[in-house]
Amino acid sequence: MPPEPSLDHLAVPRLSRWQRARQLVEHFWKRWSKEYLQRLQGISKWHSASVIQMNSLVLIADERFPPAKWPLARVTRLHPGEDGCVRVVTVRTAAWAELRRPVVKLCVLPVEVPKESDAVVCEPR
Repeated sequence: MPPEPSLDHLAVPRLSRWQRARQLVEHFWKRWSKEYLQRLQGISKWHSASVIQMNSLVLIADERFPPAKWPLARVTRLHPGEDGCVRVVTVRTAAWAELRRPVVKLCVLPVEVPKESDAVVCEPR
């Protein structure tokens, strides 16, 4: 089934109730993916110490897809470098695929992690 065409360019009075609801959902996802997700990535990447924990819930950034389609995953293993900073982690997706990804390609979601997890902090240079 092909995707439905975007309704952003149509005027509100021309839309049926269903089309208006779809237009609002499209608008929400565009703003959420551009503003909120990009802010989460920027915070962890540039503005503070990079903290990644075991069992953290993350979105895997993929340039091939819009942010609303990024797969959800959980951090299963940390791979610290020689300096002790974690720059690569292993994540498990909902399809139980184990992937090794760099931390800069992950968007850590702000949810509480269970207490038994280990946090590794890497101060920015």
